[in-house]
Amino acid sequence: MSIGIDQEQLEEVPVAFVKRMLESVASLGYQPESILQSAGVEPAALEKADKHITSQQQLSILRATVASVDAPGLGLISGQEVSVLDWGPLGYAFVSSANLRRGLDVFIRFQRLNGPMVNNYLREEGDEAIISAVENFPLNELHQFAIEDWLSETRCAIARFGVPGIRFNQVNVTYSEPGHVALYRELFDCPINFSQDANEIRFPASFLDTPFDMADESVAELCIRKCADVLKHLSEEDPVVDAVRRVLLSKPGITPTLEVVSGFLNMSARTLRRRLQEAGTTYKDVLSDVRLGLAAEYLRTTRMAPKEIAYLLGYSGVTSFHRAFKRRFEVTPSEYRQMTPEN
Repeated sequence: MSIGIDQEQLEEVPVAFVKRMLESVASLGYQPESILQSAGVEPAALEKADKHITSQQQLSILRATVASVDAPGLGLISGQEVSVLDWGPLGYAFVSSANLRRGLDVFIRFQRLNGPMVNNYLREEGDEAIISAVENFPLNELHQFAIEDWLSETRCAIARFGVPGIRFNQVNVTYSEPGHVALYRELFDCPINFSQDANEIRFPASFLDTPFDMADESVAELCIRKCADVLKHLSEEDPVVDAVRRVLLSKPGITPTLEVVSGFLNMSARTLRRRLQEAGTTYKDVLSDVRLGLAAEYLRTTRMAPKEIAYLLGYSGVTSFHRAFKRRFEVTPSEYRQMTPEN
């Protein structure tokens, strides 16, 4: 299976996010030590000299936190405590950029260094700028927490280190309205729309070109070179292929066309087709890779019947699913499940 989940969970990510979140949890009266114990992570792991933990450790801590902490809007609360400067060279590259447009461009290009739960994309529609979030991998029970944290961190990073006094037009999220909706309105002071098709923060595009107070081109370039050097050692995968995969992973039960995906990535269908060809693949191949990777994951970790998995992943029928699966893994879905440990 090569959908990027296992590999990325083995990468190392900055420990700052988890430490800030646990500080928030402690302020609410919970014991971080108990959460770490539930997650199977030793406290010493958060104090390593290189200030990094594995993505798998981060996910384990987040799952344990969400499962044990009864605090409405925990993501909104903890996200406000995370500083963009906690992210090392990437954070400094952002704040030393000339303006928000440049800062977001740098952040989006190197965001993988943060081991994010969601990936950011920026596009413009008329006089409106839109930052959208796509799941890095299927988040399941962490979905709402991750989006709330993304909303909070993004808003605070822009307002504190980018454009003080920025005005937001609206916020759209994919889940239903929670009981703590007042926290959203307090944070953004704009219309909040729930049960939407995408997770988005919308604001006037004119703010993109507002100069940053901490702009320093020499510092920005130095930090960008550092980010590029680190990223080079993480993966050899083409960034466009990676971006397409992440869009598809965010909608595992839907089969969007190449035109739909290209629009989300703010490029023409022709350009996306060409970029994929240059990377030695096609949209059809990437889509098949994602769907079959998820199918294998569901067979290993759930009790869903192959017929249910075929329906969930958008196959035209169970026969076409069986044929595609056997072509990739050389065994049928049922045989694959028998070969893996019981879930």
